[in-house]
Amino acid sequence: MVRWIVVVSAAVASLALSAPANAAIPNVFSNTPNPIPCAVQGSGVRLCDQTIAGNPGGTARSTIKTFDGVPIDVRVAFPPEPPSGPDGPYPLIMLFHGYGGTKLSLSNMQPFLNAGYATFSMTTRGFGQSCGNAASQSADPSGCAAGHVRLLDTRYEVRDAQELAGLLADEGRTAFQQIGAIGGSYGGGMSMALGALKDRKMLTNGSLTPWLSPNGTPMKISAAAPEIPWTDLAYSLTPNGGTLDYVEDAPYQGRTGVLKASFENALYATGLAVGFYAAAGADPDADLRNWHQTFINGEPYDDANGDPLPAPADIRDELTTHHSSYYIDHSQAPAPLLISSGWTDDLFPADEAIRFYNRTKAEYPGAAISLFFGSFGHQRGQNKADALAARAAQELAWFNYYVKGQGPVPFQGVTTYTQTCPNAAASGGPFTAPTWAQIAPGEIRIDSAAPKTILPTAGSSSIATPFDPITGPGACATTPSADQADTATYRSDPVPTGGFTLLGAATVVADITSAGSDSQIAARLLDVDTSTNTQTLVARGLWRPAITATPERQVFQLHPNGYRFADGHVVKLELLPKDSGTGLGNSYGRSSNNQQNVTIENLQLRLPVRDAPGSLGGLVDYPAAKFVPAGYELAPGYPAATSYPRPKAASPTSVSLVPAYTECAGPAINMTHGPPLAFPSCSSPNPTSDFLTAGTPDVNGEAPAFTGSVKYLVQPGNPGTPADDADVAVTVSLTDVRNQGGLTDYTGELQARASVRITDRANGAGSNEGATVQDVPLPVTVPCTATAGEPGASCSVSTTMDAVMPGAVPEGKRSVWELGQIEVHDGGPDGLAGTPSGNTLFAKQGLFVP
Repeated sequence: MVRWIVVVSAAVASLALSAPANAAIPNVFSNTPNPIPCAVQGSGVRLCDQTIAGNPGGTARSTIKTFDGVPIDVRVAFPPEPPSGPDGPYPLIMLFHGYGGTKLSLSNMQPFLNAGYATFSMTTRGFGQSCGNAASQSADPSGCAAGHVRLLDTRYEVRDAQELAGLLADEGRTAFQQIGAIGGSYGGGMSMALGALKDRKMLTNGSLTPWLSPNGTPMKISAAAPEIPWTDLAYSLTPNGGTLDYVEDAPYQGRTGVLKASFENALYATGLAVGFYAAAGADPDADLRNWHQTFINGEPYDDANGDPLPAPADIRDELTTHHSSYYIDHSQAPAPLLISSGWTDDLFPADEAIRFYNRTKAEYPGAAISLFFGSFGHQRGQNKADALAARAAQELAWFNYYVKGQGPVPFQGVTTYTQTCPNAAASGGPFTAPTWAQIAPGEIRIDSAAPKTILPTAGSSSIATPFDPITGPGACATTPSADQADTATYRSDPVPTGGFTLLGAATVVADITSAGSDSQIAARLLDVDTSTNTQTLVARGLWRPAITATPERQVFQLHPNGYRFADGHVVKLELLPKDSGTGLGNSYGRSSNNQQNVTIENLQLRLPVRDAPGSLGGLVDYPAAKFVPAGYELAPGYPAATSYPRPKAASPTSVSLVPAYTECAGPAINMTHGPPLAFPSCSSPNPTSDFLTAGTPDVNGEAPAFTGSVKYLVQPGNPGTPADDADVAVTVSLTDVRNQGGLTDYTGELQARASVRITDRANGAGSNEGATVQDVPLPVTVPCTATAGEPGASCSVSTTMDAVMPGAVPEGKRSVWELGQIEVHDGGPDGLAGTPSGNTLFAKQGLFVP
């Protein structure tokens, strides 16, 4: 890569030396002590870069001091000078490099220059001429004292880009708010952070403030197109399996995960070789040396209860707080985002994009955010030309619309190309859908009730090594397909004629017993070719199971993929104690210290497929209700875990009551109702209650004073507190209730009854399935007291369902109450609601039309 950069740099430099000297833009960063000169290239592009334009050997510096005095190496380019009209300000595209890299080349900028954008790239602090090598440090010792790698800290590396963009805008070269951001890997993380901040920047104390140029003009990212980014750096390097692609919010919580050993070791070594790391312990917020040592030492990371020990907890807190776009304040929608991730990228898999997408769509349904997937990216990524070309076209359309305000509205939704083998084969697809929830309409399930125990010693290194992302041969590697001893392995029947396309994350739901506090489960989804008895890795995942000595229902997912299983092949799920070869260099996931036996039973493997339900002879089913662990909520677009529609709001229900009368029958029928309701009737009406009357009868010449109502009001509670304070308030009120004999005030009890059918998420311990039960009565006792003079007795109560029936309204279980007829019964001959023998119906919900 270094050799390639040198060759390209030399070629560009030769163009610069032969360019005319009458550029309309003589330099950039002109208001700083060291402006960067610009030179016209043979193509007419104005390139501003001292390193190339002034010295092809690369010893001259092209640095601008950022907000804290650290010199940042920059490269800026502008389209050819227009034949007429203003020469700027230009909409700006900022391009960012990967970990250990340097500012991007003119060839990377050229597609955007061709489209009329100015371009900017920088070497992030701690690499290259931004204090990453000895020459840069010698040239500016004081400036580089704090110029170490900070792992893309929002307060430093991200702010550097914002400050430098502000300088360009202030001198009239580029726009203040027509700004786009793009980059891959480390640069993808930068683009994600800029998009999440949008019009804000983070100060060194962690606070957010409006993003202003040095002269005080508001700045804004108009759009971003992060490529193979992370959104949660702690999770992407040490996943614990807690991210699910169908939940609304998936922060890193619970047990500390499993180190992606070969990746982390390779990245650490790369930065150590080409960058500037702070001395161990010198900067607690960027202590890469001690962080690396903590995780390669291995478990215990957590205590016996699964809570992180102080050192891992501090690292997790720092990486999530200041180095991960997912945790940037999201009280406003991000800039329009087109996020692309690689199916076969084992470092920053598709989970990283989906996590951010789901939460954004939940909080801001109208936000412009789209996803693009294919087999590209970090190691095992195939980087196929068809998928990359389609992505580049979508990215340019995205920027043209959201940054320049030109062209049609770009595609909104999800685009996927699929993994294919061999590497030279064209990608499968593309497949599209309006949302992630709609990309896979069908599901294939594999069930196994039998207990299987994973032993700590299981798992062949010779099988793991070809699947290692760093040292293995890539996404199409194969190994012998024989089941490994002492693992939990599951196989499907041969795939029917026609095959099917996996599109999404394979989900494992099972009863798991794992008493060890340091144990893990490594999962592999494999495509077994029975004609050759070989297998290809389709997806993988790492899971820290709950610490329990008894079976506990749990769910985890493997990383998503798009992959077609061919006719006659077999789907194989392999659960192991590790996904490791020999040594850190051959270990996708680090082997756990103190690994213990793990038992799996009642397992269900759920495969989301592009195929329609009912296809393949009925093998493809509708997706099962999602298993939603406690503390999570479903993302938008997914059927509720209970598979029932429910209203968004908790609304009050209030009904009025009217006296209840018996139906006219037999000899009582003595009249006909007036037309058009000409049906048999009777006179006089007969109350259903044997003991009470509602108000003074009209025949006595007095106006009735009876009124009655029942009201139900939801009290949602506060999920942020441990108390279960969700409830349903019940208010019942009736007036002028009298005894039939003598019309005296009634001083007994009434009983208000609602016929209720409940559908909720409280169907047994640990279950998240919906439950629709039979109609059940929810009775409320209502005491009555005499009143002085007229009208008659007043009967009322204000209570709650939890007071009447403790535990009836559990918090967070999202219940729908289907109310039937609401009735009020009298207290019978003894006046007591609790002795129902002899109690009769007194009032019903209804209307009175005067």
